[in-house]
Amino acid sequence: MVTYMSNDDQRTKNLAVSKVALYNGRTYQFRLTITDAASEGSQDGGKAMQIFWNTSPIDGVAILKPYNIDRLKNSNDTSAIYSIEYSEVPTNDYDSHMQIEIAGLPMPDADLEPYAIHSLKMFAGKKGDEVDVFGNSDHPNAKFFTQDLGFDWAFVASGFDQQNIAVAEVGLPPCMLDDNTRKVLLQDYSIKSVFTEQINKWFLATYGIRPDSTDLSKYLHNADAPGFFSNQGFIQAGTAPSVQYDPLVSRIQALSPFSPKSVHDLTINFQ
Repeated sequence: MVTYMSNDDQRTKNLAVSKVALYNGRTYQFRLTITDAASEGSQDGGKAMQIFWNTSPIDGVAILKPYNIDRLKNSNDTSAIYSIEYSEVPTNDYDSHMQIEIAGLPMPDADLEPYAIHSLKMFAGKKGDEVDVFGNSDHPNAKFFTQDLGFDWAFVASGFDQQNIAVAEVGLPPCMLDDNTRKVLLQDYSIKSVFTEQINKWFLATYGIRPDSTDLSKYLHNADAPGFFSNQGFIQAGTAPSVQYDPLVSRIQALSPFSPKSVHDLTINFQ
């Protein structure tokens, strides 16, 4: 074990490396653990960081708790914890992949930051020139045109790395919805479906009538799925700018986000 003084918060940290470690049912060659020495008797063991890894092929996971890494910078952020998994072990679908999880983020005042993230889970995989991304971010205080509270940003996307083009599809299901099916998350709760319902409810409550459907459709034309992107950002929605995008439109049909409730309830633990 090595003991050192952190340059970040000027607190004593302990660092230990061991061989052969088990995490989440998997065996790794090495484990590195860093703790805040004065907090090792606390419930979280003062753990600031744990890294489990294999060297050939590269494969590992890192768990980080910012509060125990730097008590000065993260003095009010006592519960947030991150997990980053990365692997170059080939699978049928990908040459390499990574998964990022964030849980326990502090929730600011809902009136000041209504769209603050509470938790996040995201997967990214690459095979050749193709990149897939899917996941969810949880926003318990989010609301749009009505008082309906708590939405999940559910997304899938595919892109070509060399061509710098991508296609994405997004849904806005309730953050406590316990469902991971693509149709429900990205079609039933598509941005256009949710915004159409929300605007209709607001108009009806405010004016006693619904908005003209044609006008509403024009207002929400950029909410059509999917969205098309280049290295310049968003291009258009609904219709592909060129046939270059067709393989990506097909590819995202096989991708689905996680259950919103599972992301809302996400927990991450050290060993």
